[in-house]
Amino acid sequence: MSSEDKSLKEINVSESGKKNNTLKLIIMYFLCGGTVGLLLGFFIGHLAKTSEGSLLIKSPLWMLVAFLMLVVSFYIQIAIHEFGHMIFGLITGYKFSSFRMGNLMWVKEEGKIRLKRFKLAGTGGQCIMIPPELSDGDYKYALYHLGGILANVITSIIALILFFLNFETPITAISCICFFLSGVIQALLNGIPMTSMQINNDGSNFIECRKSKEARRAVWIQMKIIEGCGKNKRLRDMNPEWFEMPSEEGKNNYLAMSMATFRENMLMDAHRFEEAKELIDELLSGDYAIPTIHCKILKSDRIYLELIYGGDRKKVDELYDDKQKTAMKQMRTLISVIRTEYAYQLIYEKNKKKADELLRLFDKAADRHPYKVDVSSERELMEIALMSDMAK
Repeated sequence: MSSEDKSLKEINVSESGKKNNTLKLIIMYFLCGGTVGLLLGFFIGHLAKTSEGSLLIKSPLWMLVAFLMLVVSFYIQIAIHEFGHMIFGLITGYKFSSFRMGNLMWVKEEGKIRLKRFKLAGTGGQCIMIPPELSDGDYKYALYHLGGILANVITSIIALILFFLNFETPITAISCICFFLSGVIQALLNGIPMTSMQINNDGSNFIECRKSKEARRAVWIQMKIIEGCGKNKRLRDMNPEWFEMPSEEGKNNYLAMSMATFRENMLMDAHRFEEAKELIDELLSGDYAIPTIHCKILKSDRIYLELIYGGDRKKVDELYDDKQKTAMKQMRTLISVIRTEYAYQLIYEKNKKKADELLRLFDKAADRHPYKVDVSSERELMEIALMSDMAK
């Protein structure tokens, strides 16, 4: 089988692995829903014992009020979760890199903290901290990974105590219930080890780090790469050892395999396109532990490479199928995706007007992007696409 044929298979996770992940997701959501239902019934029973609480529960507005409080509490608990990573990271010697809530991201760049906009599918927020230097080839990782869960648990316990102290005051009691429940939900969603098709949760990352020194090193390298980007250092200029392929054992570890995707990013930044093309074909055709979102981004780069390497229309059509188009449309906030769509319109569709629209979209996204070095790299790739189109 040729590498071109293999690249179309996209067997990122084995079928049995996909089924196991689906089963785990069902169990996790069932557990979360059941736990919340039981706790909610327990709290409502306590509220009903008071006269004011009984009257409030019978009111048609109380469910709406409780629902709105639960939604607000849920977002507050997301913020608390990310602050937990930050606080426990600082305690164990980590340094601040970025903090994101939704698409608002505070990032440390050139020694200053700047507000940017960035969205990562599958996450409501994210706190990235730079780990301390290695000691005997290792570093402290547990509290950083579990810090968000611990913060949710601690604040949920506080809310539970306040509920029992104030359950005769219905509004205060309901607020405490909602805050407690949202904290429990966050702790379960992030604590029960889960490798979704988008991204690993904290529990899964902690387990992988605990089992594998290679996974711990991969996380350490990722954070150091991000630190370098914050200092305006290009991937191609960083330590080459950071971009080595994972071992045979590491190919089944999501964290270790992240280094393969970082290597592909480095090859693209260094314009080592033939190597990047071969690596993408290998990653998309093999049974490797790579989240689907990363595979879609890899495939986006593969489409770009096919376009600038001659633009075999049949090959481009096979790569840029309906599923990939849908995925790239959902990821159009990413400048690398916009770059590929720009090349597609310019080289394949010969639609200069649409390409110019994408160029303006790129400029807008670039202004919000957290790291200037990424923007510089992608602009160079867009210029290569333009020169490739002019040469045809």
